[in-house]
Amino acid sequence: MIPGVDHYRVKVDGPSQLRVASQQWSPEGISGRMKAELRDGNGNVVARSHIRGSDFILQHSLLPGRYTLEVQGTQGARQRATQQYYLTTELR
Repeated sequence: MIPGVDHYRVKVDGPSQLRVASQQWSPEGISGRMKAELRDGNGNVVARSHIRGSDFILQHSLLPGRYTLEVQGTQGARQRATQQYYLTTELR
């Protein structure tokens, strides 16, 4: 695992549609960009997020299996050591 990257596990029991959207929360007013990748059980990237301002949206159709969502925030050219954000997730 990569420092500064948050990992979320997702188990899918049947064919589904996944939608994840981020929203940054920074009381210090520090902003940056958020991005995400979805990996299958073998570690292959199956989806990448699309930028929406400084946040992201990731949408992808999934088959049954185990997946890992990797979320990363950057500030300028640097990776942020701490990230404060909300994720809205739908799995249908």
